[in-house]
Amino acid sequence: MSEGHDPLDEAATGARIRALHRRGVIDASTLDALLARASAGPDAAGWALVLDRLLLALGAGLCVAAVIYFFAGNWAALGAAEKLGSAIAAVLAAGGWALWAPDRRSGRVALTAAGGLTGALLAVYGQVYQTGADAWTLFAAWAGLLVPWVLASRFEPLIALWVLVGDLALWLAIEQGAVSAGADGRPGEIAQWVMVAGPPALAWAVAEALPEARRPARWLVRVFGVGCYAALTVAGLVAILDGGGEQSWAALLGVAVALVGGGWSLGVGRRRPIDLVLATAALTSAIVLVTVALARVVFEAWDLEQGGLLLLAFAVVGQVGGAATWLRRMWRAGAR
Repeated sequence: MSEGHDPLDEAATGARIRALHRRGVIDASTLDALLARASAGPDAAGWALVLDRLLLALGAGLCVAAVIYFFAGNWAALGAAEKLGSAIAAVLAAGGWALWAPDRRSGRVALTAAGGLTGALLAVYGQVYQTGADAWTLFAAWAGLLVPWVLASRFEPLIALWVLVGDLALWLAIEQGAVSAGADGRPGEIAQWVMVAGPPALAWAVAEALPEARRPARWLVRVFGVGCYAALTVAGLVAILDGGGEQSWAALLGVAVALVGGGWSLGVGRRRPIDLVLATAALTSAIVLVTVALARVVFEAWDLEQGGLLLLAFAVVGQVGGAATWLRRMWRAGAR
């Protein structure tokens, strides 16, 4: 057992309970009750809590959408003062609710809505006064204004919004030439996707490095990890489908190293049980890249047709079968 690993942190799966029973840790009189408890779903109170949170998040999202569509539908009929006043009032209303109920979930959701409305306020300001600034500066300013709110609330949806806005600012900065993405053409697109993978990868690494008591919710860590893998997968696909130049191969090698590093963090390098969602994302990324690379070799280098399709089918079935077998083994071993 690795240092710092607590068996109580492992999931109470049916396989683990049966293994403990075979070793004599759990007696036969309590085996059935423990197995029923491990396989039981949420009770009525649990479903009510989930529904309450979903409706709260949906209501906040609809309020933000209502403000945005209000401006879209009435832009020509509103004056400059009315436009800015309405946007400021919406931000103040959401922020006021957050200040009134700072310790309640509704207050934190309201703060997240205020963060989203801040972006709408900046967009309205830019349209009213025609500042001429590039779009990436709006998102960069938006991300900067969200920093104190993120630090004050440490609310996972607001953190996710902050990382998303920062990533969009980086993407637009590369698109508009504020950040160099390499030479013109496809290699630049590869570098762009690799750079876009940076913010979620950094957020994922920070979340994993935090102590257990301060680590964010598991779903947020999964969002960061899946976002990182998605951007790296696109970068790898662009590199594979490019002409095969030196820059493309170098980028593909960098993507492979990043995927291996992520796999290490999911496996040998972790002291906690493997996260099945992140492991599935890593395996899916690897399968997609290997399959596309093999397809290019089969259809372009070897010039196969029907036989190439059959070979690709066998390759996909073998990869998916191997990945599913490994994931099932990890699940039986206590992966979550």
